[in-house]
Amino acid sequence: MTGHFLALEPLIEARLKAHLPAGVHVLTAADLAGVEERAQVTPAVHLIYRGYRPTQDQGQGKIQEIEQIWWTVVAVRSARDIKGGSGTREQAGPIIDAVLEALMGWRPIEGYLPLKLAPSAAPAYRAGFAYHPLGWTTRTTKRGAQQ
Repeated sequence: MTGHFLALEPLIEARLKAHLPAGVHVLTAADLAGVEERAQVTPAVHLIYRGYRPTQDQGQGKIQEIEQIWWTVVAVRSARDIKGGSGTREQAGPIIDAVLEALMGWRPIEGYLPLKLAPSAAPAYRAGFAYHPLGWTTRTTKRGAQQ
């Protein structure tokens, strides 16, 4: 079974929920829309679709390999050592490990390659919150209509 172009979000979300420690929330872009930073739930993993990149094509573009880019952002909050960030790092480390174990090499659905770790942004620290992004890529092939 293959899915539509954005079929991976609920599959990745379910995989994370099944493999993360108890009490860690998994939130999608829809869950995060309009939520102010101080009101967000933590600890959490934010699942964000970051777009795609065409890679190879055949048949004058009728068959196209597409690389999708996803981010999982580990979000934690700690009032301990806000300036140095050690409190948030202690919380984030085990969650990052769990995300890596859940997703590295996992094939979400037929028609997609297994997820691979990819570059992402640097961690961000604000007002006791820390955000640790992990980038992921997978590839699928789509075909245009026959003439």
